[in-house]
Amino acid sequence: MVLTTSSIFNFRNYILFSLLLLTISCTNTSRNSQTDEQIESQKQLILNIHDDLMPDMSEFKKLTKALNIIEGDSILEENVRNSSSEAILNLQLADKAMWDWMHQFNIAFKDNNDSLTLTYYKHQYELIKEVEVLFEESRVEAEMLVLNYARVQ
Repeated sequence: MVLTTSSIFNFRNYILFSLLLLTISCTNTSRNSQTDEQIESQKQLILNIHDDLMPDMSEFKKLTKALNIIEGDSILEENVRNSSSEAILNLQLADKAMWDWMHQFNIAFKDNNDSLTLTYYKHQYELIKEVEVLFEESRVEAEMLVLNYARVQ
């Protein structure tokens, strides 16, 4: 086999082109891997908040029962009974917000564009954080009313 200048040139171009493709594919894989890790991390944050809030839903039922007792106590001042009614409503709104969020959340969401998938999960994180705030505020309000009522009795 005789090596000519053009065959050496073609072989060298072939090697350079192959190295370029290899570099691009490794970079692309790294980027996709990084985005996949971000997506999985975001999903885990969402699920952790959800899992932390779920026990509160059964606690809300207990608090609502206690608040119903306060609401029905005719000896108490009207503003205390009204506060109890408002606290019940807030517990119900927080519970509804959780159910609404759960019904619209898609754990298996996957767009062809990883960036859009990540954006979806970031948005879902913001939504579940809002639910978390509602849970915390309504739980604290209800617990304070129940504790104050227990002290009066």
